[in-house]
Amino acid sequence: MHHRAGRSRAAFQTGRLWVLLIGLAIAMSAIVGRLVHLQLDESSFLKNQGDRRSLRTVRMPAYRGMIVDRNGRALAVSTPAVNLEANPKVLIQSDPEKLKLLAEAIGWSYSSLQDKLQKYSKKEFMFLVRYLEPDAAEKALGLRLKGLWPRHVYKRHYPAGAVASHVVGLTNAEEEGQEGVELKYEDLLNGVQGKRTVIKDLFGQVVKDLGVVQTPEDGKNLALSLDLRVQYVAHQALEEAAIQSKAKSGSLVAIDVDTGEVLAMANYPSVDPNDRANLRPEALRNRAVTDMFDPGSTAKAFSVLAALESGKFQPWSVIDTSPIKVGRKWIRDHRDYGPLDLTGILMHSSNVGVTKLVLDIPVEKQVGVIRDLGFGMSTQIGLPGETDGYAPGFDLWRPIERATLAYGYGISVSVLQLARAYAVIARGGEQLDLSILQKEERSKGEQVVSKRSSDQVLHMLESVLSDDGTGKNARVPGYRVAGKTGTARKLTSQGYDARRYLSWFAGVAPVSNPKYAVVVMLNDPAGKRFYGGEIAAPVFSNVMESLLRFNGVLPDASLAKK
Repeated sequence: MHHRAGRSRAAFQTGRLWVLLIGLAIAMSAIVGRLVHLQLDESSFLKNQGDRRSLRTVRMPAYRGMIVDRNGRALAVSTPAVNLEANPKVLIQSDPEKLKLLAEAIGWSYSSLQDKLQKYSKKEFMFLVRYLEPDAAEKALGLRLKGLWPRHVYKRHYPAGAVASHVVGLTNAEEEGQEGVELKYEDLLNGVQGKRTVIKDLFGQVVKDLGVVQTPEDGKNLALSLDLRVQYVAHQALEEAAIQSKAKSGSLVAIDVDTGEVLAMANYPSVDPNDRANLRPEALRNRAVTDMFDPGSTAKAFSVLAALESGKFQPWSVIDTSPIKVGRKWIRDHRDYGPLDLTGILMHSSNVGVTKLVLDIPVEKQVGVIRDLGFGMSTQIGLPGETDGYAPGFDLWRPIERATLAYGYGISVSVLQLARAYAVIARGGEQLDLSILQKEERSKGEQVVSKRSSDQVLHMLESVLSDDGTGKNARVPGYRVAGKTGTARKLTSQGYDARRYLSWFAGVAPVSNPKYAVVVMLNDPAGKRFYGGEIAAPVFSNVMESLLRFNGVLPDASLAKK
């Protein structure tokens, strides 16, 4: 009995073990089955849910600083705009009627929208349209189309258009400076973008805004030295003269003699930075600072200045200006003027006269004055692409080279450099730092040539605008004006071309108390009139008059009585 009972208990325990093992096997099978079910049947659902809910950091645009003229008139501003971005794979499947309304909202034809969506139909991202007006964007987004979402940005606008474009410059699609002041002062104008975290679904719509991570910092505003009133006059006068004379290009610079501020800087051809579709890269160049030319007879003022500085000549010194042979070259004027004092040499623009002057002074004095006036080196105004120009060194020893330098060949200058040199004469021999930014006070200049010699040359240059001078078309009614014409042969790859010219006028006003220096240059005029006194001098007169009258400079009393 005892033995039989022991076997029964053993059998019972074995049975319980089997039941337990079977139970565990069933439980394990259920777990494995559930895992398989999750892996095979629900993976697509879970993946889809993950894709539909994704964490994103989006940029918050910073406002780019305004650029204004010296009187606060806007030259560059940023206005709110919206970029519409899309998932073309999703958007193309939208209701055609809604797509038609979308096309209407963004100003497209329905066929154009279809073509673009079809072109990018295999992509998951595209820019549908950039810089949309906020009202139009709101209308488009109000259609609640899947796969379409906004990115808030700013659009750069230039209220003065082509008038100040070469100085102001422009930005690219990301509002980064590319030319002019926009490029030079990029770090100041450009703010710091902010960041915010959001959750977006598969279609690009924001499901939840988690808040700002970094607050945007706006850029700083910038006040230029330009006077937009004068800039308009300069732009229009230069353009009209270039078109009438059939010039290939032209430049103009106006400087405030007291402060060194550039009040106007114009170039032809010009370009409207608002019209990106017709933007020509070659027209973006600020020729007034990047290009260099032979100054021609405008440089004769510097030769006379060097002669006075040498101490060997006085304003009343008389020079025989009959033709002279230097080396193998005969140098002569339009006619034989005979004996002329230094004033007469400038008034009649005598090549012979300035040649005899410089050949009678040390080369160090001739070249030294040119160097002291700032030629052969940048003005450091800070505008992109500025040229150093070219000025010869003190090893200039051949008489013919010294002679041609005396009347403006063998030296290459920018329009800005020439304007600065005339500002030095106007300022009594003080070299001053130029600025494209607004300043509040007179610049402290460095005395580079004597006040006595500078004042003497300034008064001599007044005779150029007399009835017998070459610059009478540069006169400004009611004001005493001094200046110099120039008509230089154009340097080409084959040398100086006798049928192509650079037409110049450089001058200062009023002589009684100089305020402004203006230089005008027209490059390669192809019309019947090409002399600087004919086509550049009237532009000077127009711009100088606007400077004097806009700024309330009183007419000279001696002229007002006439």
